[in-house]
Amino acid sequence: MTLDRSTRVKNTADNTPAIAQLTLSRFREFYREPEAVFWVFIFPILLAGGLGIAFRNRPAEASHIAVARSAANSPVVDSLKHASGIVVDVLDDTAAAAALRTGKVALVVVPRASGSVEYRFDEARPESRTTRMVRSFARG
Repeated sequence: MTLDRSTRVKNTADNTPAIAQLTLSRFREFYREPEAVFWVFIFPILLAGGLGIAFRNRPAEASHIAVARSAANSPVVDSLKHASGIVVDVLDDTAAAAALRTGKVALVVVPRASGSVEYRFDEARPESRTTRMVRSFARG
């Protein structure tokens, strides 16, 4: 029995370039290894999801500020209470110093009778950068 030319199955290797055949064989080898598919496709997605959950955006924490109790502190307290992101505590001078020393407040504002304001803060704390910026703006 002889086969006719029209009934023969064409060999696809003869019709496609060698680079395409090589690439196709590499893809087939790759997909036969389930651990390689996991580490290349699934693990990065799981890692990105886990890190996204761990480091999601949170609103900024409110800064705690103490105002030393005196006769001139009512305008200062009123203006600070209207600012967003600031929690104001009115304390006497020794309690304000203790709160600053223990880290319960980031800034102590001491209003003066002349209308000026004194800022007390701890230079070693990270919040002091914001305090220095506020102080420089207040001086004008």
